[in-house]
Amino acid sequence: MRKVRLSGNWTEGKRKVCKGIEEERRMIFLRAVERKAKIRQKQKRGRKNVSLTNFSVAEKRAVAEQEETAKKTFWNSRSLGKCAFSRTDRRTLKEVEQFHGIKIKPIIEKLFLRFQDETLEVLDEGAGKSSFASGLRKSFGKNLNVTKTDIRSSFFSKTTKVKVMGLVKKFGKNRFHLVFSTAGGAEYSSLSKKALYQIVSVIKPGGVGVVGTNLVFSKTPLQLENLAKKFNITVKQLTGVGIVFTKNIGRKKKR
Repeated sequence: MRKVRLSGNWTEGKRKVCKGIEEERRMIFLRAVERKAKIRQKQKRGRKNVSLTNFSVAEKRAVAEQEETAKKTFWNSRSLGKCAFSRTDRRTLKEVEQFHGIKIKPIIEKLFLRFQDETLEVLDEGAGKSSFASGLRKSFGKNLNVTKTDIRSSFFSKTTKVKVMGLVKKFGKNRFHLVFSTAGGAEYSSLSKKALYQIVSVIKPGGVGVVGTNLVFSKTPLQLENLAKKFNITVKQLTGVGIVFTKNIGRKKKR
């Protein structure tokens, strides 16, 4: 069989064509890898964002069981009259200050300066039968509006029935200048982190939260610091029963 000798130019051209094809395949492969990485990153970020707002079946069951137990032992005890409500349920303005170990007047005055020409919106989460709201109005005048919430609203007048886990759904984000949660949902909920997230979400940037939460007992100072960064808040004070914090105005850009 007669061999055909190929010219050098043809061989060189073939090499260039093959090299070009390989480079094109390599670029297609790299683009595909990059696209998959972006999709995974987006999915991971999405899971991270909804983890504090969505609830698993086990979490829903735990919250329901906790509420059912409380109803049987306490909330349905209408016949007990005043005895059915604890001292915390009937708390006054002074008792709230003692409970959290704070003075409310300086907090309110700072908020009036920070949000000038605005009516301060205050949320009393887990208000119970307290006179805290009326005490605030008497002390600070008409430029202050207090919303009371409790999941036992049938017991109390002028109280909105809403769980701590449903605050964002009920009121929307960035609604209140100041939130008090005294022996409320954030303290007794089995999902303390998610309860605190709900409270932080309804506070306006620059607003203040005074929250009783069992996170101060279950988390180390470093864990609380990391949680504060995640929730975009600055912890001003750790009390014996919870935290006092300010919601930051915007997030710091990463360098």
